Formats: sequence, structure tokens, C-alpha cells
Amino acid sequence: GTSSEDTAEYTITTNLDMTGYTITSASGFGGTLDGGEFEISNLVSNVPLFEENTGTIKNFVLDESCVFTAGTNVFAPIVKFDKGGSYLSVRNRANVTYTATSDVNVEIILGGIVAIAECATFDSCSNGGAVTFEATGYNHKAATLGGLVGLVDNQNGKSEFLSCVNRGKITLNAKCGDPLNDFTYGGSGNGRGNNLGGICGTSSWGDEITMFDQCNNETAGTISLYHSDISGLATSTSSSGTVGVAGILGMGQGEFNKCRNYALISVKSLVTGEPSEASLKRRNYLLYVAGIAGCGWDYMKLSSCTNSGNIEVEHYGLYDADDRWRSGIGGICAYGVHNNSGTYAYYCKN
Repeated sequence: GTSSEDTAEYTITTNLDMTGYTITSASGFGGTLDGGEFEISNLVSNVPLFEENTGTIKNFVLDESCVFTAGTNVFAPIVKFDKGGSYLSVRNRANVTYTATSDVNVEIILGGIVAIAECATFDSCSNGGAVTFEATGYNHKAATLGGLVGLVDNQNGKSEFLSCVNRGKITLNAKCGDPLNDFTYGGSGNGRGNNLGGICGTSSWGDEITMFDQCNNETAGTISLYHSDISGLATSTSSSGTVGVAGILGMGQGEFNKCRNYALISVKSLVTGEPSEASLKRRNYLLYVAGIAGCGWDYMKLSSCTNSGNIEVEHYGLYDADDRWRSGIGGICAYGVHNNSGTYAYYCKN
């Protein structure tokens, strides 16, 4: 056990076989944990190692024999809440799964390393485990899944992903998800929608912009969203919910330099039966799918990025006469707002 007041240095000096051991999350950590490149194996857990981290974790490895089943709606194997921590050469190869047995009435935030990050730095980190939200036959509210981080909070500072890689499948299966719902942890809105990204699911609104520098989503990092029936979603005339799916960032504010996606991105959002007259009106379901960045609010800056992965979408993209609101698909970016700070894509290739 430890706490956020613990600023000591710890070093792992051998491989750790966790067969038969049950862990309790440390309430926090503020020191330095050096994993020494040794591997932790056979850990089966429904809680993360740390509830909160403000310190440094480096050279830390969870191997593919570890299995994490999310015991809460906000979950990642290593850290649940990051508060300004640093992560250097942290590697997760364990699968992370949240399985629903009824309609889900809370937001789901899942990451391969950290669930929610604030003012964090990720340098040379990677995820090789599948991140899965399985709710087949059920409805859900807001959900965000990321290979490394589920949601980045930009309200109090900047987060960076430097030379990070995802090789794990990112998957959401459900009957329907309402994208008008916000992520409301901490009592305030910090993003909206149903978003999947190879590196990060959602980068929330704030004064700062998340940096992705030379990050890759490799071929094995297939990203799949399947909503089998969106027929029940209400039509909207004033605001619309977003569904952002992309190889690097699903939805939010981001700056991207030399990022690459090699994986298949597959989305199906269907209605049952023949579309009715009512369904021809615009639903609160705007789908944005792209190789690098899905939906950008306020900031979306892309330079020297490449998409090499196929993008396959089957969607009832129904809308009313208001042509300001349309779903979009793009090789690099699906949607970016152009405001005072600008949205651009320079020297990019699909």
C-alpha cells in the first residue's frame, strides 16, 4: 500500500509471477516506480494498480498473461486517475474488458494504461492488449475507449503523447449509445459522445491542446464500433451528439505531428427495418470516422500524418434539411472546427 504523499523511489528487480495473488489498488502514488523492464505476469484483477498517480512510472511491463475485468465504469490496468504524472516506456499487453449485463446508465471510460489523464506525459509507451466494451443487446450512455488513455482532461494543463504505439484491438459492441450524453466525472462536463481512438478516445475541452508526436496505431490495432439499432434515438433540431472513431484520437482537441495509422477502422450504426418518415429527420448521432482524428472541437492541427488503414462504414446517415449538420468520413480527419486558432492538415497522406 502507498498514497499520493509517498514520494519515495522503488525499483522492481525481477520478473513477478502474480499467480494466486489478489491486489488492492494503492490509493495514490507520488514517487518514482522503475519497473526495470521486468515483466509482471498472471495478474487477474478487477481493480487497477493505482487509484491515482502524480509521480513517475517507467520501464514498467504487464505481459499478455494478465487479465483485467473492469470493476468500475472508469478503468485502466495501471492508473485510474492521473494528476500530472509521467509515464516512460510503460507497456501493457493485458486485455481490458467491461461487460454489461443490462442497459448502462453511467459513462464508460476505458484505457489500456490510464483511464483519465490530466497534465500527463506519455513517452515511448505502448499498449498491446484489447480494450473492449461489450454491451451486445443493451443501450448505453457516453463511452470513450483508448489504447493508452480513455479520456484526457485539458482543463488544467497540457498532456503529451510522444512516440507512443497501440497494437491492441479497440472494440465497442452495443445495441445503441446516446452520444448527447456528457462525461460528467467531477461534476462538470468534460467531453461528449461515443469515441474510440488507438491512442486516446477523447481529448476534452480546455485551455490546452493535447499533443500527439510520432504516435502510431499499428496494423493489429483494429478499431471497431458496432451499434446494431439506433432507431430509438430522438431526432434533434438544436444540438447533436458526436461519435468519433479514428486511429489516433476519436474526439477532441489535438495537435498531431508525423502520426500514422495502419489498422482497419470499421463502424456499423444501423436501424432495424425500413427507415420511417420520422427517421428521415436528423438524429442526435453525427458519425465522424477517420484515419488519424475523428471529430475536432476548437482545435485540430495535423502535420505530416499518414493513414494506411482501410476505413469501412455502414451507417444510416439520415438528416433533415439543415445542411450544417452532416456525418463525415476522411482519410486523415473527418471534422475540424476552424476558429481563431485554426484547423489545418499540412503535408498529410492517405
